Amino acid sequence: MVRQALRNNCETAALSMLLAARGVEAPQLKLQRAVRRNGPKDPSLDASGDPAVWGDPTKGYVGRAEGGGTSGGYGVYERPVSALARRRGVKLADLTGSSPKRVYRRLLTGRPVMVWVGLSAGPYKTWRTPEGRSITGNFGEHTVVLTGTRSGLVELNDPLVGRRATWTRERFELLWKRLGRRALSV
Repeated sequence: MVRQALRNNCETAALSMLLAARGVEAPQLKLQRAVRRNGPKDPSLDASGDPAVWGDPTKGYVGRAEGGGTSGGYGVYERPVSALARRRGVKLADLTGSSPKRVYRRLLTGRPVMVWVGLSAGPYKTWRTPEGRSITGNFGEHTVVLTGTRSGLVELNDPLVGRRATWTRERFELLWKRLGRRALSV
């Protein structure tokens, strides 16, 4: 179990747990320093105070892992995280867009699965990257590591609180759908 050290580094805390499952020691803060970044640390803001121009989490970490700044930070999605794992010698399976059944089968074979979830139904914010691409982000974005499944439940390690938890499959599927069903597994 790894508890995230910074306000917005759940992804690297979760990756640290996933790599440990493969016998690779990788401290979360070292991973956070090594993850590719994208865009400015702080967005330019529109007239309403929402992000106008910022980074692309599919290309690198967006915002400030420690929080603060004009936005409080955001995060990073599966591709840059997978690339970081490869640099540590571990190739992860990309389960993004998969069915929940595929995730459950993976868990039943003893392979943990890192998933991006929306802990809340928003707020959703849309901004443009410096290149002009439109990004919509859920500011309830979070990453956990699923460790098992049984009797309609999923077991997980939650780096936000540094504890194990259990969710119903229904709850997991709802929260997972909010972030586009993004997932990586060993």
